[in-house]
Amino acid sequence: MTDETDAPPSSPASPNRRARQCNADYRWTLPKVKAFLLALEQCGRVAEAAKAVGMSRQSAYALRARLDGPKFREAFEGARRMGLRARAAASRQRLHAARSRWEGPGLAALDYLRAAPSQADISGAYADMLAAQADMRAEQADMIMHEADAADP
Repeated sequence: MTDETDAPPSSPASPNRRARQCNADYRWTLPKVKAFLLALEQCGRVAEAAKAVGMSRQSAYALRARLDGPKFREAFEGARRMGLRARAAASRQRLHAARSRWEGPGLAALDYLRAAPSQADISGAYADMLAAQADMRAEQADMIMHEADAADP
């Protein structure tokens, strides 16, 4: 006859307890560092790249401080610079696409206004406005590129 108190405890794991995490889940591993550098190369933002690999921005900067060798610092900054350049290029493409969309209908309207001789002053003002907007957009693209180049040490 066995006593119930002698039986081994067979209680299932408490549903309130979290499963124990593997070290690779919350620590920097070599595959995570490589994925982080690739993500940083694509987006140019440390926070975005760190989030993509399941880490925080603070831990990414702590990793850079901990691995303060010339090779890692060069890889980190090089990837960040490439990402900033990629962001600036994408911004220029969006700007060019927006300019193309604007100029298409705008030029048709300008042709219409030029056809009406009584509207000559209005069409000149419209053409000046289009030129000023195009110059402003070009200056914005140049400023973005200048900021990306200025970020390069």
